[in-house]
Amino acid sequence: MVRLTAAIAVIGLIQTIVFGIQAYMLRQTISKMDEIAQSQTQDVQASIAEATPRR
Repeated sequence: MVRLTAAIAVIGLIQTIVFGIQAYMLRQTISKMDEIAQSQTQDVQASIAEATPRR
């Protein structure tokens, strides 16, 4: 019974570590997506300014 409890504790520890790694990677992904979105916004604004006839 003690071995089973220890095994469950080890599995829980591994899951906690993996969850932390996933959270870190998700944070990086979201940060990169925000960076890309900002760049796309600037590109679209420049394209609209170029395509809009000047009066």
